[in-house]
Formats: sequence, C-alpha cells, structure tokens
Amino acid sequence: MTSHRVTRSHARTDTRLRGFFSSVAIRSARIRSDLPLVAIDCAAVAGAYALALLALSTARGSLARTVPDSPGELLLVAVAAQLAVNLALGLYRQMWRHPGFEEARRIVVAGAVGAALVLAYTLAFWSFVPKASILLGAGLQTALSLTVRFQSRLFGFRRSGRSTEVTRAIVIGAGEAGEGVVRSMLRDTECGLKPVAILDDDRAKQGRRLANVEVMGRIDELVAVAARTHAAIAVFAIADTTRLEDCLAFAEDAGIALKIVPTLREIMSGSAQIGDVRDITMDDLLDRPPVQTDMSGVRDAIRGRRVLVTGAGGSIGSEICRQLATHDPERIILLDRDETLLHDAVTSMSEAEVTLVPMLTDLRDRDAVAEAFERHQPDVVFHAGALKHVPLLESYPVEALRTNVFGTRNVVDAAIATGVAEFVFISTDKAVRPISVMGATKRLGEMLAVSRDNDGTRFCAVRFGNVLGSRGSVIPTFARQIADGGPVTVTDARMERYFMTIPEAVQLVLQASSLSSGGEIFMLDMGTPVRIIDVAKRMIRLSKRVVGRDIPIHVVGVRPGERLQEELHAPAEKEEATTHPKIFRVSGPLPSAELVDNVIDHLDVLSGERAPLRAATCLMEFVSSDTPTISVVSDVPEDVATDNEMIR
Repeated sequence: MTSHRVTRSHARTDTRLRGFFSSVAIRSARIRSDLPLVAIDCAAVAGAYALALLALSTARGSLARTVPDSPGELLLVAVAAQLAVNLALGLYRQMWRHPGFEEARRIVVAGAVGAALVLAYTLAFWSFVPKASILLGAGLQTALSLTVRFQSRLFGFRRSGRSTEVTRAIVIGAGEAGEGVVRSMLRDTECGLKPVAILDDDRAKQGRRLANVEVMGRIDELVAVAARTHAAIAVFAIADTTRLEDCLAFAEDAGIALKIVPTLREIMSGSAQIGDVRDITMDDLLDRPPVQTDMSGVRDAIRGRRVLVTGAGGSIGSEICRQLATHDPERIILLDRDETLLHDAVTSMSEAEVTLVPMLTDLRDRDAVAEAFERHQPDVVFHAGALKHVPLLESYPVEALRTNVFGTRNVVDAAIATGVAEFVFISTDKAVRPISVMGATKRLGEMLAVSRDNDGTRFCAVRFGNVLGSRGSVIPTFARQIADGGPVTVTDARMERYFMTIPEAVQLVLQASSLSSGGEIFMLDMGTPVRIIDVAKRMIRLSKRVVGRDIPIHVVGVRPGERLQEELHAPAEKEEATTHPKIFRVSGPLPSAELVDNVIDHLDVLSGERAPLRAATCLMEFVSSDTPTISVVSDVPEDVATDNEMIR
C-alpha cells in the first residue's frame, strides 16, 4: 500500500515538473516572439521624442533651453514608461495579423497613458520643460506604433495576394453586413475574392469609401458597375431580402454570379461565419425575413418526455424529429408506413443523443395504432401523417378519407385512451373554405382534433402554407423540369401561394405545443403571398439560366381542386394575437365532437360501399356549411354515381 502511495506521489511530482517546464517553455517562446516588437517600440519611442525635441529646438533656436542637462534622460524615461504601459495593456499578448478598431483604440490609449506618465515625471523633476515636446513626442510614437502594427498586416496581404488567384467582386450593401464581407475579403486572401466596388441605395454613402473600397452607386446600377470594374461576382449583403430578386435579375443582365451572406440563424448555429458567402437558395427568396421563434419554452415542454411523431418519414415529420432531438426528450417514437422513408429518417439522426424508436405502422390500422400508443405511452404527439397531393386526391377521395380522416381518428382515440398530455394536428391553409378533397379532409381533421379537447389531453391544430422544398411540393417539381432543360409548367400566371421554409414550419409546430392551452388553431404570419410563376422565374435564375431563352415557362391551366389564391382564415373565424408576434390563433364556430363522430361514421360507410363521388360530396357539404348538421350529409341523393371511373 505504501509503495503505491509513493509511486502516485512521484507521478504527481513528475506531472507538476512537466507542467512547470512546459509553462516556462511557452513563456520563453512568447518572449522570443515579442522581442522584435519590443525592440521596434523602443526605437519608435526614442525616435519620436528625439524628433519632437529636435523640432522644438529648431523652432526655439536652442536645444539647451528645451531640456536642462541632456535629452538622453528624457528619452530613457519615455521608453521605460511606454514599454510598461504597453505591457500592462496587453499589447505584447496580441496577435497582430488582423488588427481592427479595438486594437487601434488600445494603442491610442497606451500612447496617452505613456504621455501622462512622462509628463508627470517632468513636472516632478523638470518643471520648466515645455509640455509641447512631450505631447508631440507622444503623438509621433503613437502614430509610429499604429503604422508598425497595421502596416505589417497590409504587407502580409500583399505577400499572400501575389500567389492567390482572385475574383473581382461587387458587394451589395454598405451596412454592417456589407462592411463585414468587405473586411473579410481583404483579410482572408485564401477566399479568392477581391472587393472592387460597393453598391447601396443610401445617397449619403455613395461616393464614400469603406475599407478603401468605393461605394460606386445604387443597386440598380449593378450592370454598369460590373462592366466598369470587370467584376465576375456580386455578393448580396443586406439583411432585408426584398431587393434580392431584383439583384438576381440585375446579375443575370450583367452576366455575373450572385452570392449571399449567411443569415443570423446560420451564424448563431455555427454553420457559417459573418464573412462567408454562399449560393442563393429558395429559402432566401421568401420576400420577408424568416420568422424567429423562442425555443426555450419548447425545450421545457419537451425535455424528458416521450414524443410520438406520425408521418415521421416525410419532409415535415422527419424535420420535427430532428429538431425534437435537440430538446432532450426521453425518446422519440417515429411512426410511418413507408419503410424506406422511415429508415432514411432514422439514419439521418444517427448522431442524435436520444433514443429513437421506429415503428412501421399504418394509420389506417386502428389496432396497430392503438398497440403502438399502448406500448410506448407517449406524452406528446405531433400528427404529421397525411396524404397531401391535391389533384391526385380529387380522383381518389376514399383514399384521402381513409388516411386523413379515419387515420386521424385512430390516432386521436389512441391518444385519449393512453392519456397523452398534448396533441398537435398539422393542417394546411387549404383547409380554409376548402374546394379540394385534400383541403376538406384536413378541415374535418381540424374539427375532429379540436372538438376532442378535454381536461386529459390538450388538442390544437397548426395550419401551414406551402413548405419550400418539402417532398412533392412545387419546388422539387420545378427543379426537375429545369434540370431536364424545361419547360417549367405553371398552372396559371395569377396563382399565388403563401410560402414558408421547412425550419419555420417545424418551429411553428413545436411552438404551438408550448403556446396551446387546448382547442386552438394556430397560423403563421407568412407575409404576402407569392406568385407561382415568380417562383419559377427565380428558380431558373438560380440555375444561372435565362428565363424564356434557356428555360421556357408554359402555362397549362388550373388543375382539379386548385384555387388561385389561398386564405389564412375563413370570414367566420376570428384572428387573435398570441405571445409570439408572428403566430396568431383563429377561432370560430365548431361542431360538437358527437356530430363530428357521426359524420365520420357516415363517411366510413360510404367508403366501404365504394361510393367515392357520394363520399366526396358529403364531405364537402359538411365542412363548407356554416351550421353543419348530420342532415347535411344524410340528404345527399342516393343515386350519386358510385363508380370510381366516373370521378377520375
């Protein structure tokens, strides 16, 4: 036992000695690297004060009347005082490769403090020494110190720049983001970009220089400035993206590429830095700033709980799972009937530090859904599973009912039976005064979920707009058509849609779970609707092709179930604010849970009888009525066609 203690004692001693010598070595290396700068500072201080004394003696005609005995003592005092101040303010612990404003401020402060010490010494011992010699000397030495430190960086730029091939760039925006991009390009020569001009619509900035780069004009002068400067790229560096589409068109006319700086969200997440530039994506073209949500409340609502997500293999469902994984749930149950999508969703989260439970389950199978809930006893449910393709579901209304309505009832009933605390139903803006089977099934799903709200389970619904890049949305369709060389097909040039990004959509869902007190329908303020034909033009420009010349656009006509404009809420629904400025709730008259169940039972019978047209008619009549009753669906004529071929 004693020998082990002695061994451990020797080990601790050896560790301390190694640490001591390592520290000494590091300090010695730092001192050696600082010695040249210290020597330069000594020469700069001595030279500055010597020049000051010489200048003053020349002006007065006698050096003897400036300093009583010898100038050497004053120079020695000045050098000692300045080195002490520089050391105290950390000027010899600074890396001077990329100095900026803060470093310049510290140099000026050090010069002022050094001058004050020299002045105090002369007042104490040489009361008749002219103050001008000290002030002039301090000013000269500060200027020399700034020159030495900042010129070393500039010379470094020139040395590295000789061997690096650079691309001439125009920076759009002379604000903070633009300044950051310009300075980053100048600082990091390896990025291969050289700023040759800045454009900004603020007249007060035009003609001025930022980091020695001239603001040459307005944004709409991009074509002319690009020709004048021979630039090959433009970088959009404005927080407000409302001019982004214009800049895309200008860059297209100028024959140059357009890049963009990262968003604040990308910088805060660590995926990008302020000076980075990247290609523009459709997410950048929303014509509004991204909606930011406070996820602290979401984390409190999710931490340590069991969460079940239906449709977990889809674009929205899989992103919900990925974001949930960052909020420390006990486990995530991923439920989907598509094995490939479910496998991909789980694989994409392989590095998540959370228990993942994939379940290959069909929402239509009531017993299988009940078993999944009974086995895992989830606390929170996000119901994202649904069929969503509008024109296709017009031809197959029974399939839409079986998944979007009967499947939803299976999930709702299982949630109530197992005591789920919170249930979020994911809906769509197409559920507002629906004219399509898909929208009508989602509206009935809203009625089903919200009408079941009770003391045991809090139910709410969240309405989405069109989600950029989600599977089956217009964006992948356009991308495929552009990759094939066109044409891009648009149903109607007047058609408009509200758009949101996948992260926005998912954050809205998660935020709703923390905002809900039960029985609400939430909606995101998505700004103004965007014309689909404009989206097509943007995507063509993003592919670096010319609209009409390289990729034509064909208008093919509105398809069954589509409307030209979507609505956020029906006239009978009232819009109310929430604690989040960009999320509001809508409330309006809703049928009772008993009536909703009776209607669903009736639709179930019609589906079993393979009466698709009658089922679709009953569905549309019920969800479109201001005062829905069971008679609305019961009064549909029995002789409505039942052959599937008649509805295709």
